[in-house]
Amino acid sequence: MSFSSSVLSSLPLRKTRFILTLFFEYVPETIYRASRSYTKMNHHMSLIYIQLYTLSVSGGQTVDGIIRCFCGKGYIRNLKKNLKALERGMEDLRAIQDVVKNKVAIEETRHQQRRKEKLIDYWICEGFIGDYPVTKRARNKGYTMLGTLIRANLLTELSAEIVVMHDVVREMALWIASDFGKQKENFVVRAGVGLHEVPEVKDWGAVRRMSLMKNDIKEITCSSSKCSELITLFLQYNRNLTNISGEFLQSMKKLVVLDLWNNYFLSELPEQISELVSLQYLDLSFTSIEQLPDGFLELKKLYHLNLTYTERLCSLGGISKLLNLRILKLLGSKVHGDVSLVKELQLLEHLQVLTMTVSTNSGLEQISDDQRLANCITDLGIAGFLEKPFDLSSLPSMENLYELFVDSCHVVEIYTDIKCGEQISTDASHLRNPKIPCFTNISRLIISNCHSVKDLTWLLFAPNLVDLRIFDSRGVEEIINKEKETNLTGITPFLKLERLYLLKLTKLESIYWSSLPFPVLIDIALRDCPRLRKLPLNAKSAPRLERFDILMDPHENDIEWEDEDTKNRFLPSIRRG
Repeated sequence: MSFSSSVLSSLPLRKTRFILTLFFEYVPETIYRASRSYTKMNHHMSLIYIQLYTLSVSGGQTVDGIIRCFCGKGYIRNLKKNLKALERGMEDLRAIQDVVKNKVAIEETRHQQRRKEKLIDYWICEGFIGDYPVTKRARNKGYTMLGTLIRANLLTELSAEIVVMHDVVREMALWIASDFGKQKENFVVRAGVGLHEVPEVKDWGAVRRMSLMKNDIKEITCSSSKCSELITLFLQYNRNLTNISGEFLQSMKKLVVLDLWNNYFLSELPEQISELVSLQYLDLSFTSIEQLPDGFLELKKLYHLNLTYTERLCSLGGISKLLNLRILKLLGSKVHGDVSLVKELQLLEHLQVLTMTVSTNSGLEQISDDQRLANCITDLGIAGFLEKPFDLSSLPSMENLYELFVDSCHVVEIYTDIKCGEQISTDASHLRNPKIPCFTNISRLIISNCHSVKDLTWLLFAPNLVDLRIFDSRGVEEIINKEKETNLTGITPFLKLERLYLLKLTKLESIYWSSLPFPVLIDIALRDCPRLRKLPLNAKSAPRLERFDILMDPHENDIEWEDEDTKNRFLPSIRRG
């Protein structure tokens, strides 16, 4: 036992709490917030060990030295005298904290990465967030909770979409959740450890949460296992998983979350999935599921169903029977939004989030005519509109559309001298007011194989665009057209743009005719754009230069820079290859 733990354990409880409270006013925010939370929960003795354990990972003898300031005779009387020593010790701790933060950011902790939205949706289904009838409000609450954890350094933000938990924090969290180690059998966490089969468990009946993600499990045939208390089961990213036996599932009456994401060779589910009577979250995205078993329609509590990129799924017939369904993700699935599917979706009264691909004009018209259903769409794929032109100006009726993917379509021009909502407005003051944006919520736009598009000046109506990617569209000559923009004075495009990928645009000559600030731009990729010779940059553009990147083919001509300062600033960012 270290000096600090032995001294503290010998002190009266009230004095110990006082010392630790005073001490942790000076330490990193993570420990301070954690200590206050646990104090309120009255886990007094556990609090001591949580604090000492967490600090000992990074502080070592530094912590002992600091605690000596408080634990010797007359620690309060000598506190002023020891202040300088305390400050020196805290400087050491801060330095150690910076090192740890940097290591966390650099380390490849893949098996612990989580997309924010997915993590929040787990929380919603498991009841951690509370009962919110509106999914958007529940997610907002979840993002607030995530922000608190990030600020407390309990989660590390790798990007705008991904967070990661450090090994030390994860171990501490598991220890706390298992009643401070007394119920370790409640949690089986064996992620990314190279398993070829389900591990042996002493008492399956005690397991409440299990994570076997990112292993090499091929079959799950545990017929004798009785997982009667299991709530969460993570099996995603077992790339060779081909079979899950019905016997394994049939005892899981309390299972709420089942994640099978990215098990590409998984092509079917057992009929016994109908036994999962408590299931609320099911992720089958990026699997080879060809059809859903009949028992699937017995999942009456299902809240969230993810079938993204299930490219072999033939049908969703009967989906309207899942009356509690609020989130349905079909983007990239073989099941497209045709008339028959839309009719079923219209019967899902509680549906609030919908992602899908549409490839027929009749299906798109049916969605647009149903404002409730149109407002559910957050991610939309438009594919195969070649014979009949596709008019993007019909999309603003989808008020919650965040991501738009347009592939292999004959896209007609959006006229930028009118407001998108003009057709349904009777207020003359709103007519011909191009400064009111049409696509306010769109954050990501990907266009590929759309050869009729010459420019995308309508992007001036997408002020929150974060990610813009245009691939293999040989008709595109410019992104923003100067003449069309004439009536739109006062609008500066791309203020929130982080990524700009322009690939195989053989006629592209201009992105914008003058320099732009690009305050948050971190990445530019240019490939096969031989006519593009000048970028809309000056020496003050893109202040986040440390992550700025321009990718160009070796044979492409050099960029013409606005001035020497601009050249000196951005030329080192060009990578050829």
